[in-house]
Amino acid sequence: MTFLNPIALFGLLAAGIPVLLHLLNLRKLKKIEFSTLTFLKELQKTQIRRVKLKQLLLLILRTFIIVLLVVGFSRPTLKGSLPIGLGERARTSAVIVIDDSFSMSARNEHGEYFRQAKDAALAIIDALKEGDEVVVVPMSSAHDQTAALTLSRNLPLVRAEVRDAQLSAITVSATASLGSALKLLESAHHPNKEVYVISDFQASLFASSASTDRHIAPPITAKLFLVHTGSGAIPDFAITNVDVKSSVFSARQPVMVQATIANYTSAAAQNRIVSVVLNGTRVAQKSVDIPQGGSVQTDFTVVPPSAGIVRGFVEIESDELEFNNRRFFSFHIPDQLRVLLVGQPDDLRYAELALRTSLSSESTTFNVAQTTVDRLSSGAIAQANVIALVNTSSLIPAQVDRLRAFLDQGGGAMLFAGPNVLPQEYAMLASALHMPDRSVRTPSEQASLPSLLAIESTGGEWQFDRTDFRHPLFAGMFQEEPTDRTMRPTKPRTIESPSIRTAARFAVTPTSNVLITLSNGAPFLVEQKLNGGRMLIFSIPPTRAWSDFPTTGLFVPMMHRSAMYLAGEQSKLPALRAGEEASLPMRTTSSPNLVVRTPKNLDVRVQIPARTNGIPSGQSRTLLAADLTHDAGNYQVFSDGKEISAYAVNVAAEESNTLPASAAQRSQWLTNAGIDERNVRQVQGVGDIAESITTARFGAELWKFFLIAALVVALIEMTVARATKHERLHSANG
Repeated sequence: MTFLNPIALFGLLAAGIPVLLHLLNLRKLKKIEFSTLTFLKELQKTQIRRVKLKQLLLLILRTFIIVLLVVGFSRPTLKGSLPIGLGERARTSAVIVIDDSFSMSARNEHGEYFRQAKDAALAIIDALKEGDEVVVVPMSSAHDQTAALTLSRNLPLVRAEVRDAQLSAITVSATASLGSALKLLESAHHPNKEVYVISDFQASLFASSASTDRHIAPPITAKLFLVHTGSGAIPDFAITNVDVKSSVFSARQPVMVQATIANYTSAAAQNRIVSVVLNGTRVAQKSVDIPQGGSVQTDFTVVPPSAGIVRGFVEIESDELEFNNRRFFSFHIPDQLRVLLVGQPDDLRYAELALRTSLSSESTTFNVAQTTVDRLSSGAIAQANVIALVNTSSLIPAQVDRLRAFLDQGGGAMLFAGPNVLPQEYAMLASALHMPDRSVRTPSEQASLPSLLAIESTGGEWQFDRTDFRHPLFAGMFQEEPTDRTMRPTKPRTIESPSIRTAARFAVTPTSNVLITLSNGAPFLVEQKLNGGRMLIFSIPPTRAWSDFPTTGLFVPMMHRSAMYLAGEQSKLPALRAGEEASLPMRTTSSPNLVVRTPKNLDVRVQIPARTNGIPSGQSRTLLAADLTHDAGNYQVFSDGKEISAYAVNVAAEESNTLPASAAQRSQWLTNAGIDERNVRQVQGVGDIAESITTARFGAELWKFFLIAALVVALIEMTVARATKHERLHSANG
């Protein structure tokens, strides 16, 4: 047994007082009248023995009362797991993990969750003594391996850190948070090690696999306190996702934006207002109905006000939690597209003429450049949005490497077959451009170019057979199908087909997408997603050598649409999760210095490396550190004072679901993490912290039981004393 107030044990000396009084009472001489016969008759031996026994019992009871009171005031506890002797206290090394995610902005009758968490942290620090060491770890810092956090014995400084703590847009799992805390304890100097996790413990904190959790199994023995704030799920609405669905971006042309709105309440919602804002102007609004506990997707068609970088957000009405009422996005509307044609001048003539032809006053213009294979340079590739390889496949290794890097950062390419595209040389190009995707397990799912089987000719003509009109490449390119009153097509949709005499036959892969098929069953147009970009493969050249394709009405719009579609991937700017590193393609600048403007209107200078993996900076992706994605909102990227890119940062969607984790979920997480539940204590709110800490360090306090026992013994003593007094009076009167 351990005593938290051992000085009170000196009070046990008072237990000798009843014994001393009893001894003095025995020696006290009593004055009685001499009458031997009367005394002998009234005082029988049995009565004398009974009186002496009761006096001895009273002595024991009174002594026991004093002992119980003294022991109770010395605060006895059952001995804990630490080797603490009588009144001793081992020094403590404590790590306090505070959940600073936006779900902690919720409120209940006790105030804001985050305010409660900070009060709990201050109460924990108040329970520490001089010489103890402690560190406060915001959950958002667990993802940052460079965070300089160390244990400190300066308790006033740590208190100030707690008071200054702010909510963060970054969401980190319970696994990462606990792993960070345990790592800090590896450098602890004291034997008593404690970890406090203060959180609302929403279920999404524990949404990780057993294999991910297991690596945090503590190499040291530490007590774990799970301090709960909040009082259950918060009824709320949230925008959980925004996706720019359009694949083709052109000035003054509509862009489709899709938003997902979730209902985390216990009732269905009707007519919730959802709005879209572009560059500070509200451009669309509609009302939606959301089922109880469900979500809906709603589409907006918006027209950007001008070409350039467009920054926007989708917004819903204010409710319980404000952080999830907006979700940000951005995209780029090019004022013109740079198309690089690679091939012999005679092969490029029709393609260049088609791209220089304006379809309308509002259509995208193309800056067309052409070069031969032997003059294809890395600088020319870096400046292009789309590259067209016409009737050529014999690239040198350095050119292939640059083309592969171009595709990796979202570039688009067209490949036109022709007499010079021989199967053997094409196979070498396809193999060189192939970059295995390590996230794909089976070889059949790996993206690779279709194989060129042969060049086929016919004595007659081949026509288009099937066309995938649902593909974004053809969206808005043709008139709508005529329909009847039931909205069913009255006749199949067709497009003008060229007359094809000779064509290359490609063997498509499982990852290829055939857009147009010829009447002989061979593909005419194939889309292949390769690395981070796209490639469109035509089975004929843009000349009259194999067909009359360049002279048909389809040729010019097909060239325009293909170029815009291939450049569309570059127009979709990154949408990141807060705290995630931003990887941005920077082909449009040669300056090594960038400026990133944050949502708080702060300019941060970023220096990009001159070379990355042997590829010039004009061909590399720029990796922006995680500290440039700390805040939710739209970020702008400048080079030499000109805005060249942008990206959006949002709070993790799962942060909006405030449903607390069940006891079974927490238990399973502890089991997966290899943590002994006997070292874990659940604490409900600030009020229970001090008692929980004391119990964990020294054991369960027993002072209440000793005081209750003293009261019971006192009642017994009163009863016995009253009976003894009554018996004496009866004997005296008898």
